[in-house]
Amino acid sequence: MYYRLVFGIVAALYCGLVQAEIRQVEFRSKSQQVLKIEVLNDQTFHFMYSFDPKADAKFEVSPYIAQIPSEKNHTEYQAAYQGPGVYKANGNRVSTQKFQIEVDQATLCLSIASSEAGCKQIQLTKICPLWQEKKVKGLTLERGPIENLYGLGEQFLPQRYGNTDGDWMGQVRSPGRFGNEMVNYPPNSGAGGAVGNTQFPILYAMTAGALGYSFFLDNIYEQRWDFSAEASRGPWRVEANPLQLRGFITVAGGLPELRRAYMDLVGHPLVPPKKAFGLWVSQYGFDGWTEIEEKLKTLREKHFPIDGFVLDLQWFGGIRENSELTHMGTLDFDTSKAHFPDPATKIRSFREKQGIGFIAIEESYIGKGLKEFADLANRGFLVKAPAADQTPLYINENPWWGLGGMIDWSVPGAGAYWHRTKRQNLIDLGILGHWTDLGEPEMYQHVEIVDGNKVYTIPDNEAETHNIFSLDWHESIFKGYQASGSKQRPFILSRSGGSGMQRYGAAMWSGDIGTRLENVATHYNVQMEMSLSGQDYFGADIGGFHREDLNSDLNDLYTQWFADACAFDVPIRPHTENLAKSRETAPDRVGDWASNLENLRTRYELSPYYYSLAHLAHLKAEPVVPPVFFYYPSSTDRVLGSEKLIGRNLLVAVVAKAAEKTRSIYLPPGDWIDNQTLSWYHAPLGGHVIDLYPLYHDGRLRLPVFARAGAIIPLMKVDDQTMNILGKRTDGVTHNELRFRVFASPSASEFTVFEDDGATIAYLSGSLSQTTISQKQSGGEVTVTVAPTIGHYSYEDPNSGVVTESPSSRQFEVELAIEELRDTSRVQVKLDGELLQRFDSQKKYDSASSGYLVMDHLIYAKSALLSVQKNKVFEFLTAHEN
Repeated sequence: MYYRLVFGIVAALYCGLVQAEIRQVEFRSKSQQVLKIEVLNDQTFHFMYSFDPKADAKFEVSPYIAQIPSEKNHTEYQAAYQGPGVYKANGNRVSTQKFQIEVDQATLCLSIASSEAGCKQIQLTKICPLWQEKKVKGLTLERGPIENLYGLGEQFLPQRYGNTDGDWMGQVRSPGRFGNEMVNYPPNSGAGGAVGNTQFPILYAMTAGALGYSFFLDNIYEQRWDFSAEASRGPWRVEANPLQLRGFITVAGGLPELRRAYMDLVGHPLVPPKKAFGLWVSQYGFDGWTEIEEKLKTLREKHFPIDGFVLDLQWFGGIRENSELTHMGTLDFDTSKAHFPDPATKIRSFREKQGIGFIAIEESYIGKGLKEFADLANRGFLVKAPAADQTPLYINENPWWGLGGMIDWSVPGAGAYWHRTKRQNLIDLGILGHWTDLGEPEMYQHVEIVDGNKVYTIPDNEAETHNIFSLDWHESIFKGYQASGSKQRPFILSRSGGSGMQRYGAAMWSGDIGTRLENVATHYNVQMEMSLSGQDYFGADIGGFHREDLNSDLNDLYTQWFADACAFDVPIRPHTENLAKSRETAPDRVGDWASNLENLRTRYELSPYYYSLAHLAHLKAEPVVPPVFFYYPSSTDRVLGSEKLIGRNLLVAVVAKAAEKTRSIYLPPGDWIDNQTLSWYHAPLGGHVIDLYPLYHDGRLRLPVFARAGAIIPLMKVDDQTMNILGKRTDGVTHNELRFRVFASPSASEFTVFEDDGATIAYLSGSLSQTTISQKQSGGEVTVTVAPTIGHYSYEDPNSGVVTESPSSRQFEVELAIEELRDTSRVQVKLDGELLQRFDSQKKYDSASSGYLVMDHLIYAKSALLSVQKNKVFEFLTAHEN
């Protein structure tokens, strides 16, 4: 500590210590182009190029940035920064404790270097403006020492088809029309599905070590990132609209720091409702309550837990192709007898009796024959044609949904009006989430036929609004909840979006994906980049939306896909086109149902862990499903997408290959434990590879799951009686014990379990509890300490519906995994110094109020009811003297 303090003082004096405040500098070329730099803190600076010498080069930010008030005052983001603690400006150089910038006065190129101990400089890149080219504007980036490139959102690259691995090095990140777009995939497939191309303009550039920089191009227009040029042939190129050539650069020693800086800029995710982490069965579409009840009946018969169903277009009466009399845009239940009569009563019954919720689809398109169209048109809330009369844009391209207009979410008041008059009624009925579909937007071009040819008339502001269309839509939902005073958490499942969507409670799925295992593999490569782009909750249409593209055995494909989704997707959502009622999506009806059940139960059992990670994502911007190299930068394979971490403590391998029975597993440096066999592996500095790891056990597919030594994993009680993720059970028993598995390690570790009511925004006001559990192994003794719980919350009991306070007392159950547990006869367990009673069978242990049991390479121990305010110490003695 003394050394760090002295070094900090010396470094500050050497580099030039000044009072912390945001610093701005400006440079002009001979032709009067302008570069402005704003130093926000020791790690991050903001820059902006102005190509027009007559323009007022003011610092602005886009709607991607979190700190923007409703009146769009574009300087509010600065309040999140305190300025650099160390700052020095000398001519064309600017430096802080973390970086140095040098500006070429002639070209306004930015050379960026990191500052390490003693202000040592390591050149990272040079950024230059592309204003000398008439047709292309943008920036160039020199490669320098960079070895890996990550981020940049969602794009299914043709060369990635069937491959989970790979970064952006050597690739081109190309836009769709105006940027965000649905595109056919796989490439050149006759049938094929469609997947999203969604821009998140955040790039992470990493050296061979942990050092690197992030570059957030704060630009809402379409972009092209070209990393195909080798360093010897020229720099990388970023092509973008020249009116917004501005961005944020952060220099740091690792992806965790860089991602956190990005998330601080665009906003941390809200905590999803706890039910969002469960199973949601979906199809296009359910025609009525009877069909849903029939699906639920067989799921319950086979003891599948489930949290809800997703309602597609049929819930509001469906659509009429090429017709102005379509129901698209009504957002009212089709209450006819054969479909969705009495929705209030049915939704309440599903919730109270079955623990089931509903997510309902909505689009931005409005059939012209609806009363809603006339109402919105009169209020100026529809997208307008670029004609002089500014009439609503008439959308007739690809009219599969009908003919009409589109809500303009960028118009002040449009979103608030729609939420108040339409969406709020659904929330009042008990709808738990909003499925915002076609949000690229999919159709936005007005088509006319002139002399037999199509002529496209694009609204004047399309380029300015296209890539923030979904963001404005998400914001309207979030603010609609706020305006109504709703206590329910907003949860949005979106097909498109952009940086910052997570701060409104939005998750994404990858679009109308085709039924191919190659698509599954590529999806999880994209998921890796989406995690680094700030999107913690990213999933797919499990089983594939377009099954006519099937090129392998459906049952094998679905079983693998469902297993992967149970590990990585939020929510778990099987979905397919099923208008002919000839396809199944529920996991008891397609695939190997026994494998599906086991993988789903694993997800539900781990739900307290996932939910605690969601709170850490909200509070500290820690990713829920990061790539392995995120926390292990020394990993030999730094483009690995076929394995993922769940938080820091679990490593899970993807399975996505036809008839795959075994696969190799890479374990990064450290000690790892197979969560199934409890075998221990000691990976050296370069990592360890397990060849031919079996994927099927007792005929059931189980994804490989490994725990890091020192991991503490909270668990939920899951068995045949489990109905949903909130703990509702068919036997009516409420389990509120705190149960967790500990993987012993000589290195002390801890994990905080977050609990709240699971449904409301009360956690934002501090209505939640935090229980920190720690472990430390010393020789043959392992000490597990449960600290007093901090905080409390009110919750609704899942069985009775009665609202009570969080438990003031509960049982505490530990499952300890310890290496080389050979002589189990010598094991003893003490709780707060008192020896617990040992049992010799699972039945006796389960019926006792406290005690311990040694079985299946684990030591189980539990307390009687104890106050949550009391410190609790479990001592596991495995080598004591008799």
